Amino acid sequence: MKSKCISIKRLKIHEFNTTIRLIGKEDDSWVKRSTIYSSIQEKAIKHFLNGVGKLLLAYLIATSLRDGNVISIKISNFEASLPASYYLFAVSLILLFTAVAFNHLSCALTLKVMLAGRLVVSGFSANMYDLLNDHSENSLGIATFQNGFLKEVLPVSSFLSSLLVFGVIAVLIPIAALAVFLFVELTALALNVELGIPERLTACAGALIALLSGLYVLLFHIPLPMKKNATRIRWRFLYNLPPHPSDDEKFARWLDKK
Repeated sequence: MKSKCISIKRLKIHEFNTTIRLIGKEDDSWVKRSTIYSSIQEKAIKHFLNGVGKLLLAYLIATSLRDGNVISIKISNFEASLPASYYLFAVSLILLFTAVAFNHLSCALTLKVMLAGRLVVSGFSANMYDLLNDHSENSLGIATFQNGFLKEVLPVSSFLSSLLVFGVIAVLIPIAALAVFLFVELTALALNVELGIPERLTACAGALIALLSGLYVLLFHIPLPMKKNATRIRWRFLYNLPPHPSDDEKFARWLDKK
């Protein structure tokens, strides 16, 4: 089998579906999956927005309380300061965890969309089902509708639905800008010869994390080249199957590294 390109996101979705199918053999119904997927989606949205909120707060602190190479705060007679490289390094870690949370949310949304498309029944809406089961608060305000007897003259509902997609993408713009801000500021601190070695090394590590956070999201979603794992197929799958003459050709094809 020649190598083919598959994204890590697609593999994670397949891994999740396989796992839930194995542990829920007795009641692997659309309703049960919808409840599970909705719960995962709700938690994923809250987790991601929590990370975004932390990043925005951290940015405000960094821009308003920074004084040169330190972050300082003064309240009455109390004053505390922290090297800017240490603080921005901590913010870069928050950025990395937020990137992971976004990937998790991306998979959760895709799983929900895929599940909604599996059940095609006249008059049934997956969005309305979520609303009736307290898994959605805005389903009645979403422009997309299902009606086999009417067709729009102008694609207004599609246009309004695209606005929601644009809104989700727009949330990523300030996060990407913050990642660039962190990378630039930490790089400048790493190159500042007036700072001590620990601060410069910390700034260098933070700049690398900020850069890799963006790559983490990108590489998670784009298709990557994959090849067959012949060793695992041989010893974890084929080895446990009873031999059968008709399977010889099929087994040989799977084990062929070419």
